[in-house]
Amino acid sequence: MNTATFHFPLVRKRQIAENTFEFTFNTQNTDYLFRPGQYAYVSLIHHNLGDQSRIFSFVNAPRPTGEVIIAARIRAQSDYKQALAHLQPGEVAEFSRALGFFDLPANKGIPIVMMAGGIGIVPFLSLLESEAHAASTRPIELYISHQSPESEVYMKEIKGLAPRLPNLILHQTYTQKYPTAWHGKKGRFTTDDFSFQLNTHFYVAGTPAMTDHIISQLRSLDIPLSHIFMEAFSGYEI
Repeated sequence: MNTATFHFPLVRKRQIAENTFEFTFNTQNTDYLFRPGQYAYVSLIHHNLGDQSRIFSFVNAPRPTGEVIIAARIRAQSDYKQALAHLQPGEVAEFSRALGFFDLPANKGIPIVMMAGGIGIVPFLSLLESEAHAASTRPIELYISHQSPESEVYMKEIKGLAPRLPNLILHQTYTQKYPTAWHGKKGRFTTDDFSFQLNTHFYVAGTPAMTDHIISQLRSLDIPLSHIFMEAFSGYEI
């Protein structure tokens, strides 16, 4: 297995939601390669954290500007997340090579359903950015669940890509607190909400509890495991 690591300086960070930050790292003048939907292990090598690392999906698709973007919920009880939150521009983080096979099928006629919980939207934003760059007409339905408006991430970016993705359909719900005058879905998605064809491929990303719940729902509909792809990252929570 390729165990190469890469050291990238932080370029900028910004708060994108309550207790949630985005971090952009410079990969210029390196041979770092990744595909939309992939992730990496990230270590904060200049902090006293031992050999701790966390998994982060890439927010962005590959860009000619040479950057990778990650996002994290910052937990008060996590030394790692606190160190990440205090990372300053110019400080370096260590990235593993890109990992994962969250790839969309080569056949662009296969319908896609994406299901994300909270910050689990991250790999889908990467995939949708890539699809928009390619002027894709692939049929995609995105189901995104937020706990509250304050925890909502990347909806502005998703809606900004929508005009370039004519066959993208967005379904959104809130499970705990709702926006003022919200008339949309409330609570968890259930099997009654899903729209799909026999050859639909399902992509699920979020916490282990969320992905387990969604996959259980899909299996109750007799969706074959060969049509279900998931990324369950405990690193979102710690």
